[in-house]
Amino acid sequence: MGSRLFLIFIPLIYILTAGCNIIPAHRVVLSYTDGNGSGSDSSSGSASSDFPTSDSQGLLFSFINGNNELSVCMNSSNANGNVTIPSGWDGYPVTTIPDGGFQYCNGLTELTIPDSVVSIGTYAFSGCSGLSGLSFPSGISTIGDGAFEGCSGLSSVQLPDNLNSIGDDEFEGCSSLSGLNIPDGVSSIGDYAFNGCSSLSTISIPSGVWYIGVMAFAGCGSLTTVAVLSETPPDIDGSLFDGCSSLNAILVPSDSVEDYQSADGWQDFSNIIYPID
Repeated sequence: MGSRLFLIFIPLIYILTAGCNIIPAHRVVLSYTDGNGSGSDSSSGSASSDFPTSDSQGLLFSFINGNNELSVCMNSSNANGNVTIPSGWDGYPVTTIPDGGFQYCNGLTELTIPDSVVSIGTYAFSGCSGLSGLSFPSGISTIGDGAFEGCSGLSSVQLPDNLNSIGDDEFEGCSSLSGLNIPDGVSSIGDYAFNGCSSLSTISIPSGVWYIGVMAFAGCGSLTTVAVLSETPPDIDGSLFDGCSSLNAILVPSDSVEDYQSADGWQDFSNIIYPID
């Protein structure tokens, strides 16, 4: 009887690390029958030959969106110094940093993100205490909640121009953050977004912001001046500036001073609300 050969592909189990599912290698099992009986042989295919897995920097890649795109993350033990994310790997575009993708990468000091990345997940860089500065491609419109929570060494961030909101806990505990430009397209600032940013001295809130969350700027002990550019007072509660012992001026459009001084939440700060002009 002639030999018959069957190829059976059995994917190895995904390895979970740093919030990322590493693309697995595939084991090829050769099953056959012949006149002498049956048997099998196997060999492990290299993931890098058929599927992208990791690069020399220790970045890990995983298929998303129907295996047409890649997300990228890093095991915290591999994080060291400056890291550059490539725009593509093995012919696939890198478009996403997943939830917790670089969480607790304390050895990471700088990260370059390519224009191909359009999405950043929740707590993506949380706990990266060594990260000192970060900028994003303009095409990113959404960054997940808590993306920079606990990044105590982060002193500057260049947020993407197309960003539409700042999430809950976004910069909470970023004690070295001294300045930040909030893009004009942002319409809301989440709960605890800047809570504990003790080095933040001034902030300007764009005219399109209609909501600022609970304790969003609480614990910002160095904050002296806040400019709120909306003519209509954004929705807040009285805990917005809890613990901001240095705050001495909230600047608003000149025609809106009385509206702010009488609005819910803002009226608690009526004695330090002044016209911008």
